[in-house]
Amino acid sequence: MTTAIEKIDQKFLASGHSFLPNDSDFGMIERMAVKHVNDIYVPELWFSLIARCKRERAFQANRMKEADFMSVSELSKFVTVGKVDDNGNKIEWLKIQHIQVCKKSPLKMFYKYSVQDDVPFNSVSFVRKGRPLKPSYSLKSLYGEPRPLSAEKASDLRKLLKYVPPLHHVFFNKILGSSAARPALE
Repeated sequence: MTTAIEKIDQKFLASGHSFLPNDSDFGMIERMAVKHVNDIYVPELWFSLIARCKRERAFQANRMKEADFMSVSELSKFVTVGKVDDNGNKIEWLKIQHIQVCKKSPLKMFYKYSVQDDVPFNSVSFVRKGRPLKPSYSLKSLYGEPRPLSAEKASDLRKLLKYVPPLHHVFFNKILGSSAARPALE
């Protein structure tokens, strides 16, 4: 799988002491959901609700498919979690506030103990010594088909289906039909 994403930044902010621009976006979605909470029965309704939250630069929700989930079990044979960074300093994992991962250095993580822009990043390599990763390595798909529901979960869904308008039964029948638990409802 390839992507146009060049880098990913993850910031861990102190609870109650910080604000990110996306906080207002989530608030907007929550306010809209409160108005329509009794009307949401299937994921497509969530997608529609999210798209209606903003008129300009509307939000876009993407449905994940089985092929979008990748297994990292094979990759784990080639990587390790280091205790020291590339400069030999002990990493205090629980104090990290900003992580950056770059496409050009896939087995390296850049981090800092601050979210301030003027603080430089440190880096840590995840390469396992003696087991280099081949440049042509690619992740394998985690799921080849929809995951079946457990018998208990399928049973619970069947009990709740009487509260769902018949219009949306197709969605649940598809889930229950792909489950090895029991056949779908009529």
